[in-house]
Amino acid sequence: MRLPRGTRAELRQTTVLGDIYLALLPPADGAGPLLGDGDTISLRDTDPGPQVEEMLQRIATFVNGGSITRLQDAIARLDSVLPDNAGETRELAAGVAADVHDAAAGTAELDRTLAATANLSQRLHDMRDRLGFMFSDTARRRLERVPQFMTAVLNVVIEGDVTKDAVVLLQVIGALR
Repeated sequence: MRLPRGTRAELRQTTVLGDIYLALLPPADGAGPLLGDGDTISLRDTDPGPQVEEMLQRIATFVNGGSITRLQDAIARLDSVLPDNAGETRELAAGVAADVHDAAAGTAELDRTLAATANLSQRLHDMRDRLGFMFSDTARRRLERVPQFMTAVLNVVIEGDVTKDAVVLLQVIGALR
């Protein structure tokens, strides 16, 4: 038998209590130099496979570890809140099934909403310094001066007299800096 380098060795069983045999699995591409006399398959390319004892231990852990008990408890709690009348229970189940179906049908809209929310969150994060300034005391003081500034500008436009409101304009401009 010719085997390329990179061949994997696994211990396998055909049935739970069957004999163990060695499976040699060549790499998917099957290319490369061949193993020669005296070559070995490295430990990283070997797999002992699942052992019967290990599988039985996992089953015992599952059964005794509470998974089945928790499932039984959940079913008992569900049974305690369901109506005694089977027809009512069927109606309730049909309503739940319809709600789940409607929710599943709306996942595209939910995806769009979540994407838009993520986009908005990122934009707000990117603007945090500017937003922080907008809500600062400095911004509040500047905003309080806007009506005075607008009044002074309108007086200049309407009356054409810059000298009358020049002092107010200079004060407001100075405060806006």
